[in-house]
Amino acid sequence: MLKRELLADVFQNALKYTAYSMSGSQAVKAEIMRALLDAMNHVVLVFANKWSQQTPDNFYNYGYAKYKNLAVMLPGVCFALSGVYNCAFPLMTYAYSSIELPHLTMNTFSLSAIIASSFGEFYLFYKNLGDIVDKPQKGLLKNFKSRAGLALRVMTKKTKIDPIQSAIVNENVLSLMGVCMPIATSLLCYLTGASWIDLVGEMLNGGVQVYLGVVIFTENAKILVGQSLAKAEADKVRYILEDREEVDSVETLKTEYLSNTSFKISATIRYDSEEISDNITEVLETDIQAITSDPQKQKAIRMLISKSTELVLTHTTEIIREMEADVQKEFPHVREIDLEQSKTNISKDYKGLIPLDSEEEEEVPPK
Repeated sequence: MLKRELLADVFQNALKYTAYSMSGSQAVKAEIMRALLDAMNHVVLVFANKWSQQTPDNFYNYGYAKYKNLAVMLPGVCFALSGVYNCAFPLMTYAYSSIELPHLTMNTFSLSAIIASSFGEFYLFYKNLGDIVDKPQKGLLKNFKSRAGLALRVMTKKTKIDPIQSAIVNENVLSLMGVCMPIATSLLCYLTGASWIDLVGEMLNGGVQVYLGVVIFTENAKILVGQSLAKAEADKVRYILEDREEVDSVETLKTEYLSNTSFKISATIRYDSEEISDNITEVLETDIQAITSDPQKQKAIRMLISKSTELVLTHTTEIIREMEADVQKEFPHVREIDLEQSKTNISKDYKGLIPLDSEEEEEVPPK
């Protein structure tokens, strides 16, 4: 997708500059500014995509995915600044009499050049969205309609995709708006002869650039500063955890986006020691009966298992708390410490034998 954009940038900018030189349209100039910024940012995104694919290491334990978000913020800033200029210039033209109204040459040839310069943006929009859409439709019109719907869902954050793809989709939508405005205002100028309409097109183009620039910047900034999952999604995570019979409650739940497509979860869980001890007792029932046939002694062993389970859970929690306190003492600036028991601590003899799901209990093999 990026390679296609980079190749198209060369031809698109040439066509748009030709249209501007023939017409002198300020609305076309605003679109050229956006297109040039696109070309610069596409180069930045190529390197950002490469950096973000590096595997996690000792310096970045969670990987380099946020490089994408950092790079995507650059187009946001550039769009916003370009938009401010294109909104302010028409106002300054009318506010200060010393600034002359730009000369506008609107005839059949210049109007045709403006229209021709827009074809590439429609093509890029169609092709780039085609790389993301799951099931292409039959027919050009149906395909364009489905891809336009996908673009709307991406822009409204109802569909999440790779941040670079998301940035390109937003740019493609901006491009379509950018090229449609000069066409509309140029037609009106051609029909009415009122050159001030061209400045309205420039302002509208600038307004769209400011809006999308702010959206791109803020959405990626939220991820960079550690935005959490939305409450509805966090509640789903909490429900999944609390749905287990062995879990009594989830005391705290913290989430953080690592990128647009990945996030981490940290939770403090209170386990139901009685439920866990019952599961363990069930697994060891054959051993209990082999040790003694006295019902009272068997009951005592089961009670001992229950108490031992509660003590193990409590003691493990205490050890983790003490380790966290030790780290906090040595590194006072640490705000979050999340330790957990290693899976390698589970005995091979009993791994997988404890029925964690009462509906799918495994049969204990005979000793």
